[in-house]
Amino acid sequence: MKRLLLVLILLCSAVHALTFNRSTGTGLASNANNWSTRVAPCGAGGDGVFLAVQTLIVNDCASIGSTIGINGLRIEAGGSLCAYDRIHTNTCGNTSTQGAQVIYFNSTGTNPIGSGSVTNPGSDATAFGLFISYGTFQFLGDANDQLTLTPANTSYPIYVAHEFNAYSGGIGIGAGGETGGAAQSIHGGVLTCRYCKFVNVGSPAFPPMMEGLAYELRSAETTPVSSLDIEHYEFDSPYEFTIGNSAGFLFNYNWTMANGWFNGCTGQFLFNIVNVYGGGFNITNFTETGCTTTGQTAKFVYRPATLTWTGNVTVGTSDGTVQRGQLLIQTGGAAGGPLTISNNAVFNSEGAVTSSSNAFDVRFAANDATSTISGNIAWGTYQPFHFISAPSTSGPLLNNNWGAQWKEAALGQGVYESAGCYFNLKNNIAIVENDHGNIPMLLYSSVCPAAAVFKVDNMTLYFVSPGNGNSAGVDIGDTGGTSTAVASPSWFRSSIIYGAYSGYVNNTANYYSTSGIYGVGPSNNLVYGAHSGRDYCGAGATCPSHGTGVGYDNGSVYHPNLADYGDLSDATNPSFLDPTRRPTGYSTHCGGRGTIADLGIQYSLRDGLGAAYNNCYDITKMLLWLQVGFAPRNPQLNQAGYNHTYVGAIPVLPSVGTLTMTQ
Repeated sequence: MKRLLLVLILLCSAVHALTFNRSTGTGLASNANNWSTRVAPCGAGGDGVFLAVQTLIVNDCASIGSTIGINGLRIEAGGSLCAYDRIHTNTCGNTSTQGAQVIYFNSTGTNPIGSGSVTNPGSDATAFGLFISYGTFQFLGDANDQLTLTPANTSYPIYVAHEFNAYSGGIGIGAGGETGGAAQSIHGGVLTCRYCKFVNVGSPAFPPMMEGLAYELRSAETTPVSSLDIEHYEFDSPYEFTIGNSAGFLFNYNWTMANGWFNGCTGQFLFNIVNVYGGGFNITNFTETGCTTTGQTAKFVYRPATLTWTGNVTVGTSDGTVQRGQLLIQTGGAAGGPLTISNNAVFNSEGAVTSSSNAFDVRFAANDATSTISGNIAWGTYQPFHFISAPSTSGPLLNNNWGAQWKEAALGQGVYESAGCYFNLKNNIAIVENDHGNIPMLLYSSVCPAAAVFKVDNMTLYFVSPGNGNSAGVDIGDTGGTSTAVASPSWFRSSIIYGAYSGYVNNTANYYSTSGIYGVGPSNNLVYGAHSGRDYCGAGATCPSHGTGVGYDNGSVYHPNLADYGDLSDATNPSFLDPTRRPTGYSTHCGGRGTIADLGIQYSLRDGLGAAYNNCYDITKMLLWLQVGFAPRNPQLNQAGYNHTYVGAIPVLPSVGTLTMTQ
């Protein structure tokens, strides 16, 4: 009798696992009459069910699925599944005070499509998730009303996808399932989720372009417009976020992610945007922590049409074994609008680095005079700031950034390093920790068919320990000494080089003007503590061997003299307020533990899903605190810069205004 009962249970379970439950009415999800099986998917009623939403359904279930979870949630045929708190309003048409909600998925493997495809997952898949072929998924919550999308067994991954040209009207083509619908016209798919947690999304075992959050922005329709808007969120153990399966390049400009926490990512890149040449992205105020692989948060193979990338924080592991950078834009391209990369931060403990961990690595389009890299903090990684541009007559601005590089960075790498053709740099701070041949600023023109233009003002380039014989404060030009490597109007002026082996190295055959006319060359600088005694030089026996250019300083005579170029005497100590300031010190300043891990914890609280965020940790406040540490106290620097400006990245302390000696 017991054996017969067990067989009946197994048979019922098998039948239940093949159930397709479609929405047929409009209204609350808990109303069984709104579903084709006349069973609401709330709780155990959703276990083992393929759920298809084709009408307007308001989710009032505390959970969809429970013990084993649902076999996929599909929004199709223009349907909507929505839920919202008492504060928000939308077009659902029914009131739902949802409180905490969970959608459980019955994932038991790493195959999300079975015998189907990325545009029409099959019913014989083993990994299930949220698939929007045509319609709207909307959850509007708050700190008390939150949604979790999770596998019932968190050891297995799920997915969140809206695929280009997806099938709408049939779930699955597996052996025990229904026949998928015919290929439809290109439809939009809206995903809006506020105060949401996504658990174990994606896997490298998934098919290409469906590796986790795979969201195709292209749409030929306006209702609904393809849209991704995720705010106040957590992704726990995510793999990759991608654009969908098409090879098209025209996309709607509406991917928004704000105030989130990526916890424990598993891939080299979290955003791996391969085939988008257009498209707009507004990515703000996320925190990435606990990743298991050295790499970068985001890779855009092509330059987006627009990119706003602000307030984001990337944190490597506390022991320095996993160094994480934040942003790679691999191709400049002629198309696209301005890139705004501002007020972001990257924090890494000292440790081994690889070239895959550049903090900010950006290729700019030719003549891009509107993009900016501004107000960012980059500590650690291979190259904190790496930037390239095509031949240009104008270029982007890098200003007000703070970068520091550990000694593990490869020999000769720069804190600010370019192989581009036109850049403006102003008021940046570069620090080389415990130097073994690294250089705060490298501006190479090797990629340019003609001369490059580098306009550099008010930099502070600082060595914590004396540089060795291969280190210079600044290295400009071309490693082969090409005569046209750097051209007017280029300059390096009003800047401080502190503690380098040699000060300024020029790797070109250009001769500096001796008339005091500032075309190609340096002026109004302070080189303090050059251990070779050479402030300005090309390559030579006592200078770094980065080229074969002409020397401008024999150790006692300036290029050719101090008066013509407005330089400060070598004996002028800038007397920085506190050059030992680092981001971990700011953690202590805010009452934290003074560790890399604490920074990750504090910034993750910006997601609003847990404890309150302490806004003392605001990135702009941290940057100001770090910068004040490099405020000179020597009044000789006050008007010694070009055109009577100050010298260095930060004004002399009495001129800082409201800043005080203790800030």
